Amino acid sequence: MKFLCERDELSEAVIGAGRALGSRGTSGVRLELSSNTCTVIGNGPEMSISASISVSNVEDGVAFVPPSLFGDLLRSMPEGAVEIATDDTTIQMRAGRTEFSLQLLNDIDTPRLRQHLSDPVVLNDKEFTSALRQVTRAASKDDSRDLLYTGVLFTKTESGIRLVCTDGIRLALRDIEGADFLPTDDDTEVIVPARALTELERLTHNLKPGHSDLAISMGAKEAAFQFGNWSLTTRLIDGRFRDYRQLLQPSYPRVLIADKSSLLESIRRLRRMAREARDIGTHLKFELSDTTLKLSVRIPLVGQAEDEIDVTFSGDEFVVAFDPELLAEGVEAVESEFVRVEFTENNRPACISNADNREYQYLLMPVKFR
Repeated sequence: MKFLCERDELSEAVIGAGRALGSRGTSGVRLELSSNTCTVIGNGPEMSISASISVSNVEDGVAFVPPSLFGDLLRSMPEGAVEIATDDTTIQMRAGRTEFSLQLLNDIDTPRLRQHLSDPVVLNDKEFTSALRQVTRAASKDDSRDLLYTGVLFTKTESGIRLVCTDGIRLALRDIEGADFLPTDDDTEVIVPARALTELERLTHNLKPGHSDLAISMGAKEAAFQFGNWSLTTRLIDGRFRDYRQLLQPSYPRVLIADKSSLLESIRRLRRMAREARDIGTHLKFELSDTTLKLSVRIPLVGQAEDEIDVTFSGDEFVVAFDPELLAEGVEAVESEFVRVEFTENNRPACISNADNREYQYLLMPVKFR
């Protein structure tokens, strides 16, 4: 195998495809060279990522390389074109006066995903990936937990698609109006691993300007996403998502409206103090009145922090407390200038949303406070 290509294009393809492997995946990515196109493929047990790039001076062939080391060495080479060549046991990289040689890995032809998928439906990737950023933050990062806590529910609404994700402490929901890529059955729901959707959001974020379409295909056991020169296929999570609808309320007796930047800055200031004692459950306390929100953190034998911002609050004066990390993540995901936070009682979930609509909702359980 032999070809010439741009350093950055190949390194991005190798590192991106390598992220499909995970800690329990195969050890390398596959380079397939044919007709001036190099396809880089990473096949993991649950996800497959591939990218195609244009190359020149081609001698067709196949190579199997370690993605992290190969990608890092490529990025360290001089900017511009790099020459790649293989023999029976090694792959060589040359750019200017820099040269590397790596041992090839044994070529493992891992069975590829992508079976029995529907015809692709094309969406604007900006709105969809924005929704992914908002909901995947609520997924559990603990692989030992119930798989349903590590996935995102895709379900139909009257006017589009709804994405829902929960780790049992919080729940994030986003409605996408006009989207329709699920099979035609009214009760069709699929659960997509949050890890795959996080990788999808990461890859689409790095696309060059001009690539704004995302093609989605769904199957009984898999989902596939195509965008630009990339493709990502993932297995679906088998199971029935928990009934989240009982947590949603049409209205709340207490409503806070705050400038998003001011609220987020205040939370971040006090969060630093709270991190000193996170292991003993330090909380961020809210004390609400008509025009003021007072935030405070107190840590025995360490110190205390207080801040106050102007807000609009309707309802009885109220005191409630939250985990500051989880609270910050919910506020960060709001896309409007002002944020709405709604409360029932201090032992019921609060709802964070845009000030003017509820297409995004982030429900967070308060914590007990002293």
